[in-house]
Amino acid sequence: MKIPYDIIEKSFSSEASFEELIELEHWRSESKVNDTLYLQLKEQSEFAQRENLQFIIPDKEKLWNKIAHETGIVPKTKKLYSLKAVTGIACVVALVFLIGGYALSYIISADKEQLVYTTITAPDGEKAKALLPDGTEVWLNSGSTLTYSNKFATNNRTIEMEGEAFFNVAKTAVPFQLSISENITLTVLGTSFNIKSRFGDNDIEVSLLEGKVKLNEKGSSSPIVMMNPMEKAIITKCGDQYVCDLSELTSYHDNVWTQSTLKFNGEGINDLVDKLQKWYNITIEYSGLDLSKKYWMTISDETLEQTLLLIQKITPITYEIKNDKVTIKGL
Repeated sequence: MKIPYDIIEKSFSSEASFEELIELEHWRSESKVNDTLYLQLKEQSEFAQRENLQFIIPDKEKLWNKIAHETGIVPKTKKLYSLKAVTGIACVVALVFLIGGYALSYIISADKEQLVYTTITAPDGEKAKALLPDGTEVWLNSGSTLTYSNKFATNNRTIEMEGEAFFNVAKTAVPFQLSISENITLTVLGTSFNIKSRFGDNDIEVSLLEGKVKLNEKGSSSPIVMMNPMEKAIITKCGDQYVCDLSELTSYHDNVWTQSTLKFNGEGINDLVDKLQKWYNITIEYSGLDLSKKYWMTISDETLEQTLLLIQKITPITYEIKNDKVTIKGL
């Protein structure tokens, strides 16, 4: 029996008919996995109501197929399962926290022990915020994902991520380990940091606000770098070796994209450009501008074009937007 997403959604808002509720109860009683899926969705719905957020079960089966295909997160077993078989065993898509975006979670089970994975995803052009089981807060930038298993916060705190995220890690006795590429692991006990990584790319960028973190190559006991507060590390792979460029941060703008409002209070063009790059996830090149000029303005849901037009009213400039790159020239 297919997952009755429409009936589930209607049941949460008390709009399901008596016949639909009977159908829903029959589906839940078919397997423990079905009941787990329902309870997961119900929990997310109740949370969304408490936080005055909109609860969405997005794009049903099509979205699940897309997630399973792109992530390929399936427990390793000797027996191979087709995508159809896996989705027949278990799946769940749910909203977690919203900041103009949504988070997704799903369950994949392939044996009696029922290995469970949760993945949180920020859609392209949007952001997502999540509270992990150990109390860690995570903000995900556009197109970023993180994945953890049902063992998380019990006997480990291990997460895989891809993209850009800001972590405010809860302090516990269990080390927090973040797999940020195929070969690099970040370990921390409690801290706040921003990280940018794409699996397959050579560069990994970590900006540490507070606490301490260690980055090391998987399987190696010798760290690539130990970071202290207000430091930025850029890890680059050169051949078979990893090279670290460690620099001091005089100000911390790397988590500016996590905010709901961006304010400029008498800041120069360098800080303005730095923050806008983080806010819109773009690259900005500029020339011919007065570096002594200060800017006072506030933006929230303005588009990139609207913000550039606002700057143009303050400073005589021309600009060009090409894909994810902006060129600004002073007049």
